[in-house]
Amino acid sequence: MSANAHEIQGTEAWLEYRRTRGGASEVAALFGESPFMPRNVRELYEVKTGQREVYVNDAMRHGNRNEPAARAKLEDMLGEALEPQVVEHRCNPRIIASLDGQTMDGETIIEIKCPPKG
Repeated sequence: MSANAHEIQGTEAWLEYRRTRGGASEVAALFGESPFMPRNVRELYEVKTGQREVYVNDAMRHGNRNEPAARAKLEDMLGEALEPQVVEHRCNPRIIASLDGQTMDGETIIEIKCPPKG
């Protein structure tokens, strides 16, 4: 399965694509309920307009580094391939979700978390 440049998570193309859309991970900020930055609509606006950056901490870097190994382990357990995907809402392509993995039939979607302390 080949991906468009903006579908490869973590790339500059993906970051720019994400900046111009509303992502699933930002919903909590829209409701002022996110414990992480952006925590609210104002901070989200500042991130989207480039006035502020999301700080990437050691735990986030650890998670990103270990995500491929975690995905491989899940593939082993499920006996199916899991591909990272960027999906757009069928009625509004400006609403997206970056999935850590999805089976080819679309029946299984995964979100991977790799906390540094296990």
